Amino acid sequence: MVYKYISVKNVIESVYRDYDHSEELDIWDVVEWAGEALEFIGAGSQYIETLKDVCVSGHKACLPVDFHLLQQISYNGLPLTYASGTMEPATTNTIEDNSIKGTEVDNDNFPLLQDQKNLHVGHSYYINDDYLVTSFESGCVTMAYKAIAIDKDGFPKIPDLIAYRKAVSTYIQCMLDNREWRKGRLPSSVYQESKREWNRLCGQARGQALMPNIDKMESIKNQWVKLRPNMSSHRRFFNDLNTPERKNI
Repeated sequence: MVYKYISVKNVIESVYRDYDHSEELDIWDVVEWAGEALEFIGAGSQYIETLKDVCVSGHKACLPVDFHLLQQISYNGLPLTYASGTMEPATTNTIEDNSIKGTEVDNDNFPLLQDQKNLHVGHSYYINDDYLVTSFESGCVTMAYKAIAIDKDGFPKIPDLIAYRKAVSTYIQCMLDNREWRKGRLPSSVYQESKREWNRLCGQARGQALMPNIDKMESIKNQWVKLRPNMSSHRRFFNDLNTPERKNI
């Protein structure tokens, strides 16, 4: 698991130290390569769990600048559902005419959730071209999303795990070796060794970040060891997902 972060500047210093660079590296190239390495590792726990209020105007709201991956959206205290329409987020849905065991399916015997005591407000959303698009024209929502960790200068932060530090620095050196190899100034065997080292450390970093602690393992156990599936956790923002099941006799 990931608990702490360090600035990418610390990793850049290790590149100079470990690979004995005498010439100054292009800082922007190195920072971008560090970001690419984090994307390739791709462990969900390397991102910051973030809650942010976003105001919608004209059915649209710009995504936060540090947005990476959406978790859920809350609107008026209830989860906002993903749009299923092909044209735009729809506020109502209809059931097609069909039957089950000779009984016609309609809103009386198979009602939609938005008809059941306001369990669902009927609004929906989708994300397109850096914008959150909603079925309601204006209002505020709370977005739960994974954010990219950055330092005070806006540079990406690296999980403070040895596998991450070594993986990111190795990827930076691998890209530098790729340049030199393409120009014919570096033997192919050296570049291939850089790639092998990066591939090994990439998997090691991902595994180290995803390894749960005792409390998280207990939570996972409580989610799996159940006789009755929990089909309504989404409406409760999954807060009850790891609640142990209790059988009353």
